[in-house]
Amino acid sequence: MKKLELKFLNQDGKTITYSMEKPIEPVDPDAVKQAMNAILEQNAFTTSGGELTAIKGARVVDHQVEEIALD
Repeated sequence: MKKLELKFLNQDGKTITYSMEKPIEPVDPDAVKQAMNAILEQNAFTTSGGELTAIKGARVVDHQVEEIALD
């Protein structure tokens, strides 16, 4: 299952990641950046290390699991 990960830096300089399942593809980088800026401007989330201060990056992660037959 694919996930969209939004990565921010908080006041402690630590990376904070928010994940959302099933992103609309292809991902629109401008829309992602606009959403991340809105999160920062509105202080939508807080962390134990303080407020979010900057965008670090974003990525789509595809996690696949393959079962192994152990007969």
